[in-house]
Amino acid sequence: MGDLKFSDLARLMAMASAMWSVWAGFWGICYRKFFWDFIGAELGPAGLIPTAAVQPFLAIIINIPLVQILMLLFGVFTLCLEWPLVFIKDTSLWRSHIFRVVAYFMFAAVEILLYQGFDGAVFYLITSACFARALQKGESIADDALAVRRDAPPAAGGEGRNWQQLGDGGGTDSEKAQRNAV
Repeated sequence: MGDLKFSDLARLMAMASAMWSVWAGFWGICYRKFFWDFIGAELGPAGLIPTAAVQPFLAIIINIPLVQILMLLFGVFTLCLEWPLVFIKDTSLWRSHIFRVVAYFMFAAVEILLYQGFDGAVFYLITSACFARALQKGESIADDALAVRRDAPPAAGGEGRNWQQLGDGGGTDSEKAQRNAV
């Protein structure tokens, strides 16, 4: 087994968070619900009646879908950053763990306001913690962060990766047996 690279784990978590955020943004536009409206609310004939303290949040979530639109933009930005576009890759913004920790923490703070975005907010918090741990361990984002796809062996025969360079040689059991026989 290899060592866990927190930056790789965080990158995958960020993409999952982004997809959840985009989906929750679309869903939140159709079904608008402020997540924390039950705090201090009174029970009325039509259900919970929010207090005046949460009226500003209701204005930006229920009346104007501002939080939902921000969630869509945050999700698309995260996808563009983690699955880097050509003009983003190799910039200092793309290589910065600190930027990602702060940005994903702020994304989570906005998403936690919306009922549909709560899970995405939790994912963003975990992502932020993983990037903070990667920063603490001194990991850096490699120039070939997507090398996993390029390293994969071809599907139909042909030259793939050099299996001898991997720890146990890799490959199928028959390939291992053939190598060990030599």
